[in-house]
Amino acid sequence: EGVEDVGVGVGLPEVVSEAIDNGDGRDDGRDDGNTDDGRGDWAKAMLYSTEAEGVQRVFVKHPLLDMHRVKPTQDVNNEHPSFTYVDGEGGVYDCHNMDVRYDILAWGALMAASKLPRRRKSSECGEYLECGGSGEEKKRKKKKKRDVVFVLNDWPTALVLVRLRHMLQNETAGQELSDMERRILEGLGRVKTVFCIHNLAYQGVFSAGDVARDLGLSAQTMAPLMPRVPWQAWDRPDPALEIQPDDSVNFMRAALLMADSVLTVSPHYAKEIASGNEEFNCGLGDILRHKDVQGIMNGIDTTEWDPETDELLPSDSRYNAYTVFRGKNSMKRRLQARLGLVVDDSAVLFVFIGRLTEQKGVDALLRAATRVLPKKPAPHPTVSNVSDGLEGGTELTETAETAETAETAE
Repeated sequence: EGVEDVGVGVGLPEVVSEAIDNGDGRDDGRDDGNTDDGRGDWAKAMLYSTEAEGVQRVFVKHPLLDMHRVKPTQDVNNEHPSFTYVDGEGGVYDCHNMDVRYDILAWGALMAASKLPRRRKSSECGEYLECGGSGEEKKRKKKKKRDVVFVLNDWPTALVLVRLRHMLQNETAGQELSDMERRILEGLGRVKTVFCIHNLAYQGVFSAGDVARDLGLSAQTMAPLMPRVPWQAWDRPDPALEIQPDDSVNFMRAALLMADSVLTVSPHYAKEIASGNEEFNCGLGDILRHKDVQGIMNGIDTTEWDPETDELLPSDSRYNAYTVFRGKNSMKRRLQARLGLVVDDSAVLFVFIGRLTEQKGVDALLRAATRVLPKKPAPHPTVSNVSDGLEGGTELTETAETAETAETAE
């Protein structure tokens, strides 16, 4: 709602455009990916913006981010998450360039931080920082460099760090910059980076040769991405370094090495992943200990999620610390009715929200359940005329019959 085109385009590097355009010989089902066929210009991304709860939110739009089915990356446990993209007509396209997708996102983030109009609350001059003052004053404000802190989350954002460092190094060395790199750097002042680990097991592992070809990166630029390069020497790679056919890249590793600060979602998780236990540190323990990863406990908005005032709960089911059992029992009955279960306050009800992996403790939950569930035949419900009860009272007509079933605990 309220999303608008801010008029800032992100022209992609030629090599990236060629990768999109199937110059690498990989077929994504399109005849020509670098033309405008109604899905937009494939040679550039566009930035869109809106404001919600006082925060300016930026969206990167590019056809490659709108569609396609992509080849999933493996995590360190050899799990295969599924990523599916379809076009507006339901067509599914195959391609393997997840590195290109996240490179587009990285360029968009860099351009947004440098060029996007800043918002400010002012009844006199509207929402944008550039408003007010004389024409010369507006020009000075537009040219002012911004001090920026990039807060990056998990491996898909690692290319922000790779691209940023590459640009800054080239600028310092007096090497030629692309037009887009110059546009970005002319708007950036002091820059700091924070990388936040949400799930260390998913690291973004790809073929080094594919990434080098798709993104036009040299072996020296890719050194922090390559596990073959000792992490202690990631910022001073051998000038003779070359990419070998069996080389891989690890996006998570690069982000950990290149970020100014590394955070994760709790102090306990920070200790786990920085330990010597390979099960927890996923092969990155040495780097994490070197970076002194810090944990900040995940939290919630205690006003928005207050069950005593939460408007998403039925009014007769809201509760506080003194009425918690009454309120939870009311919600339990509603959930039982909605799911077609026997409405029974004494029945054990397990609720689990999360991915079905050992990492989330599903195995522990199942083992515990067999010990606490009653070892008796379960009633077989026949339920009709059930409403979910969210708009009003729960209407329930039910007969519960005891059926010959296997013992619940087993």
